[in-house]
Amino acid sequence: MSGFRLAALLRVRKLQQDAAAGRAGAAAAQARTAEAAVEHRRTALASSGLPEGGDELVWRATVAGRAALSSLLTTSRALAEERARDAVQAQAEWAGARREVRPLERLLERHREVEAAEELRAEQVLLDEHASRSGAGEARS
Repeated sequence: MSGFRLAALLRVRKLQQDAAAGRAGAAAAQARTAEAAVEHRRTALASSGLPEGGDELVWRATVAGRAALSSLLTTSRALAEERARDAVQAQAEWAGARREVRPLERLLERHREVEAAEELRAEQVLLDEHASRSGAGEARS
């Protein structure tokens, strides 16, 4: 029985795959957080109406507040788009890392199948030898 010669490479590739999966998960979480911030700011802007009545100072302060919320919403949208692109790229990197692991896993499976077949063959040879010795011993008696 020989060891799987690509075992070290398989371990490295699996570590790379796990790291890529972690980055993809983190990027997806950041994208969800950024999108939640967009929704929060959109809701805040929609719920901030202009005052009815009051003096000009209150009206100007309200308009300035809405302008600030609008600016924050624009910034949040840009950040959410960037985070969404990062998540897509991280997902693609994870898929690429998975493509690097899968062929090695198939080779390992094939290696194990060959080893199992060799073990069965060796066992069968021993059984055949034992049977032939038993048969030869009975023939002499």
